[in-house]
Amino acid sequence: MQYPVILIETPKAEILDRQILLMRNERAKLFMKLPDDTFRPGNDAFHLDFWVDEKPICIDSGTFSYNAGSLTDQFKSVYAHNTVQFDKHEQMPKISRFLNGKWIRMAEISKPIMNGEEIFWGRGL
Repeated sequence: MQYPVILIETPKAEILDRQILLMRNERAKLFMKLPDDTFRPGNDAFHLDFWVDEKPICIDSGTFSYNAGSLTDQFKSVYAHNTVQFDKHEQMPKISRFLNGKWIRMAEISKPIMNGEEIFWGRGL
């Protein structure tokens, strides 16, 4: 018996579990970590990963580096992530090794808007 093949078109942009914005085309993928106060956030709100032709162009140096001896605090900091930082401050105060205070939360999460080959995402779109 043969079963029909059903092709599912991959969206060019989507939000996964209210935590990751994913935008892609045939060659490139962009992932952005959205701030969510429901599960142990770190210093990577709005962190970006950018890949072209399945090769990482921009990724954070913190990946798999959370047990790096004297460099552990640096790898866990906002400095080691591709994200925004103001006046060399962390995004949230550190309480313990894997817990931060004053968790960041987005008031709303808008869906990406696609206009032909262009993708837009932001507050109030």
